[in-house]
Amino acid sequence: PFQAERALLPIQEDEENSIAPIENRTPEPLEKVRIENISMVGTLEDEDGNLVALIRVSSSENSNGVHPVNVGDYLGLNNGKIISLHPSHIAINEIVSQGKNRWQNRARTIQLINQ
Repeated sequence: PFQAERALLPIQEDEENSIAPIENRTPEPLEKVRIENISMVGTLEDEDGNLVALIRVSSSENSNGVHPVNVGDYLGLNNGKIISLHPSHIAINEIVSQGKNRWQNRARTIQLINQ
């Protein structure tokens, strides 16, 4: 249901201080769930015509059931932010620690599962 992690890109000197998680942001419930335990099960459109993805969390996690998610929502344990939604997948940008005060972007994808 998810695409394997992509290789992290080398940190550029000018980027080193520009990448970091947002401080003082209230974590969303799906940020307690490992991304490997999240499956995309469908999509729908909201009243404004925007795509909304439907995800299912495995039963071993605390947030069981199907959840709607939108662009800008956070999920997973690595500061994952949904950057785009498509009928076939969810594109996520994670901010991964590379040591003390060093962070890197990592792209992840959750694919729609065939039921």
